[in-house]
Amino acid sequence: MSTDDPGIQVQLGEIAHLRDEILSRLRFLGEDLKSRWDSAERSWADLQQRLAGARIEAELAWVETRIETRVLVHTLRDAYSHIRHAMEHGASQ
Repeated sequence: MSTDDPGIQVQLGEIAHLRDEILSRLRFLGEDLKSRWDSAERSWADLQQRLAGARIEAELAWVETRIETRVLVHTLRDAYSHIRHAMEHGASQ
């Protein structure tokens, strides 16, 4: 789940704005609406926690990918350099 998607960012901003608006008027809500608020707040907290976890996982995956890519690039550079060197010197190793 990428939170870098502009569409998701816009939607999260709209939800946060709506939440803030309701929060400012919370004392006027009846019991039924307060119950719905509590349920929505649990869902909001769950979403925030999931997004935080997804961001961390994505960052770790990116770091691992960069490390693996650098290792692979180094390995390939050495392999191709060795082949080119062998070709230039007439070796068939």
